[in-house]
Amino acid sequence: MREERIILAGFGGQGVLSLGKILCFAGMAENRNVSWLPSYGPEMRGGTANCQVIISDEPVAAPLVSQATAVLAFNEPSLVKFEAEAMEGAAILVNTSLISRKVSRSDVRAYYVPAGELAQEAGSIKATNIVMLGAYMAASNPVDRDIMLGVMKDMFASKSAKLFEVNKKALELGEQFARENA
Repeated sequence: MREERIILAGFGGQGVLSLGKILCFAGMAENRNVSWLPSYGPEMRGGTANCQVIISDEPVAAPLVSQATAVLAFNEPSLVKFEAEAMEGAAILVNTSLISRKVSRSDVRAYYVPAGELAQEAGSIKATNIVMLGAYMAASNPVDRDIMLGVMKDMFASKSAKLFEVNKKALELGEQFARENA
């Protein structure tokens, strides 16, 4: 059985919840079972936001993630809060654009991704979440890459072709960075 249990966490407005939805849509496109459990503070932007995503070959019995196979931390409070939730051998992806702290555990795979800088290189700081997605794709391959690109095209190209191209570039830069710095 293949199962990904992912915690994505950061500030509101960083695209954490949207990224969780993208992962779920890609899982559904692979005919897998998914769960998306968002949690956020009352502030629209700048408050805390996290979501727990499960992508599984088996039915998902409960949406809560314990023993995460991956943690994507977009800010330092998120790394501090969720690092302990990663299982041994899990991937922890750290957005070094906002986090200077290192992962304190030696039993996980840590990836330090300058997501903001790579998003700017792709064409928009708003693509920071997609850079992190690309790094996660390279680290763990949670879903088929072509399916992920198809989901992204469905989501972004309907708004504008340029938006899709920026996000595709962001995904590629994140993947490349994680592969070269594993």
